[in-house]
Amino acid sequence: MGATAPGTSWFLSEGTTRNNEHDGSFEEWISIQNPGDVSANVEFTYMFAAGGTQQDTLTVPAHSRETVLVNDIVGPDKDVSVQLDSDEPIVVERPMYFNYHNKWPGGTVELACTEAGKTWYFAEGTTREGFEEWLTLQNPGAQEAAATITFMFSDGTTQQKTVMLPPDSRTTVGVNQSVSMAAVCDGIAIHPYDYPEWWSWYYSYLCNMVSAHGYGNKEVTVTEIGWPHAGRVEFSVEGQRRAIGEVGVGGLFGAGCKKIWIYEDVDDPPGQSWDEAYNGLFDYYGNPMPAWDEYKKWQSQLPDYGNLPGNLPW
Repeated sequence: MGATAPGTSWFLSEGTTRNNEHDGSFEEWISIQNPGDVSANVEFTYMFAAGGTQQDTLTVPAHSRETVLVNDIVGPDKDVSVQLDSDEPIVVERPMYFNYHNKWPGGTVELACTEAGKTWYFAEGTTREGFEEWLTLQNPGAQEAAATITFMFSDGTTQQKTVMLPPDSRTTVGVNQSVSMAAVCDGIAIHPYDYPEWWSWYYSYLCNMVSAHGYGNKEVTVTEIGWPHAGRVEFSVEGQRRAIGEVGVGGLFGAGCKKIWIYEDVDDPPGQSWDEAYNGLFDYYGNPMPAWDEYKKWQSQLPDYGNLPGNLPW
């Protein structure tokens, strides 16, 4: 859609000069039309993530069009918003050419807006498989701004997300991540199962992964440990004791895990386990195994919250 009138201030919240193996390559251009009878002196303010600006100027002759390659101005691998201020009315658009993730080539063009506002609407959006939706927010003001995003779904439900926008900055919101299960759940569970020497590594890796995606405030729990498959030395009677003891559970506590679910392991009848998974907390006849003593040791050191499972005999 073209502009209905020229203006002296224009804003472009979206823009990037990324060029790397993961994101792909992007060329960002700014097209400026001066329909007036005199030259227009244009000031550019480039705004970056978390704040910081870069200035530039350009003179656009009367009745002419000038094009700026943003990549040449701000350099590669920059996410950038732009504010243009002119002493004469102009029109501004932003063409973008890209090879997204080095898989999907294409191009877009967007008309800049003429003023900042407090309320904006986008009717289209999807996070279906194969789609990535992004929301780019530009704060051209001198003060930090709080933006509340309300996602509206086809079933009439909504979900909100608050984002703090530093002054003179550009902020990108990944909609796929914002409305994902991780955004609304209370906790995330990992099921490491066997190889107890790796349990703490699995836990730490998941914690770091969700934190890197903006969900570092989620509680990470460990589920379904305590019955490694038999047939290897580490899953012997002693291996199971070490799994429930200092190696497996001890490693998880050392990594900061606060919730660990341990199977109520009662062995199958001798010779009838499909995977030879014996050496649980109890044998088939109800006799405690060495791993049971490790379980009791941990329980004696933990606070009694009053709602621990009561079906295991002490």
